[in-house]
Amino acid sequence: MISQNTRASMRGGYRSGVALTGLALAIALPSVARAEDAAAEKDASKEIIVTGTLIRGVAAAGSQTVGLDSKAIVEKGAGSVNELLTAIPQLGNFNGAFETDARAVGQISVNRVDLRHLPGSNSGSGSVTLVLVDGHRLAPVGTTEAAIDADIVPAAVLQRVDVVTDGGSSLYGADAVSGVVNFVTMKTFEGIKIDGNFAHGTTVTKYNRWDAALTAGKSWSSGNAFISVAYSSNNNVTNGDTSWARSGMWSNHVLTPTGTQCNAPVGTFNRYGYFAPYHVWSTDSRLGGQANGSLGAPTCDIGLQGSYLPEQKRLNIFASVTQQVADNIEFQMTAYFSRRSTTYSSYPLGFTTQAAPAPVGAPGTPGAPASAPFTNDAGTGFSFAPNAAYVSRLQTQSFETWGVTPELKIDLGGKWQLRNTLYYGQSTNSMLTPGVNGILAQQYANVGALNPLNIAAASASVITAVLNSDTAQKTNHQLFSFRTIADG
Repeated sequence: MISQNTRASMRGGYRSGVALTGLALAIALPSVARAEDAAAEKDASKEIIVTGTLIRGVAAAGSQTVGLDSKAIVEKGAGSVNELLTAIPQLGNFNGAFETDARAVGQISVNRVDLRHLPGSNSGSGSVTLVLVDGHRLAPVGTTEAAIDADIVPAAVLQRVDVVTDGGSSLYGADAVSGVVNFVTMKTFEGIKIDGNFAHGTTVTKYNRWDAALTAGKSWSSGNAFISVAYSSNNNVTNGDTSWARSGMWSNHVLTPTGTQCNAPVGTFNRYGYFAPYHVWSTDSRLGGQANGSLGAPTCDIGLQGSYLPEQKRLNIFASVTQQVADNIEFQMTAYFSRRSTTYSSYPLGFTTQAAPAPVGAPGTPGAPASAPFTNDAGTGFSFAPNAAYVSRLQTQSFETWGVTPELKIDLGGKWQLRNTLYYGQSTNSMLTPGVNGILAQQYANVGALNPLNIAAASASVITAVLNSDTAQKTNHQLFSFRTIADG
């Protein structure tokens, strides 16, 4: 028989035992957890997570690849790659303006592929979205820049477009910060295909564009060859052809043009009267003078004749040949040629004279009345167009580029493959901006050979000499690369 005190003691001892056991577990569990973590880390160290790779069939971790397949390309019905890319949501800011945007044309002549529209990505300094064709770079184009023109490859030969939406700098370099766009062309084609489009503006009714492409190919037992020729053209659309592309001073719901180098001269004058007691000239109205009097016509809308969409013509040629040299060796070579010319319209060239200095001393004509007024030009803007010798010259841009890519694939067995790719390409780019020899024009104005109020009276030799002034730029880009990849 166990007494009450004994049972109480036993119960107390039991409770203490549980408490001690809990303390022991609390001490032991972290040690077990640390041991398990160490084992997990040891196992994890054997696992390789690929964050960037060029190995076939291995996807980069965390990278989302989107794009367009051949079906989507056909459904889009785009006449150019530039237009085709508008179907990719991640490139929503691409083609926000025309390929050859008339704004800042002197700095940017190629509308770049732009993932996420990162700041400064469309500046002349460079791009942060890498553009590839069949996995390799192309020679860039541009006069004040070096960028890839997406329309170098005709849309008719595209098999698909792959877009890596994450940064690819670890694989490709700093020009892939925002991602990579890879245009994959057809490997083989047999038969004849004709593509064509015509576009006519509805909102801007003066807009017309057409393009056509002819693709022909032939296969044989061990290979294939095809060639595609494409041509596109669109007319010039001026700011005046639209209802929104206006420029000037906006005030009280009224837009006032601010152009001053107009066909009718625009400027001011100073009329001086002679004050005999002090032998000085003055614009004081009591002496018959006038300061900053209105000269010629009011301002005009020069911007209306500027290009909203410039005239453009483009020729593209793409060819490919594939040959199975041996059971385990395949040779393929692609080549391309592209030429583009762009012309920008503008208001006729003009000039603004500098203000003439005030007269000093006595009147220049002996015996003239002391109150006879003397008028000086205070700065006059005018256009050279009223003169019969004026010949319209427009700003033009052009580039011509070509490249060739031979590739040799060798099957080494055991799912191993050796790919050897060589690329060479180059481009010739030019831009011509007509201008005015301002120093010479001012000299002619000072001696009276160029009258701002009567430009039509100037001699043909004066007009020709003043307008013999151009800003010309010409650049050459070359790119050579060789790459060997063994994977399996």
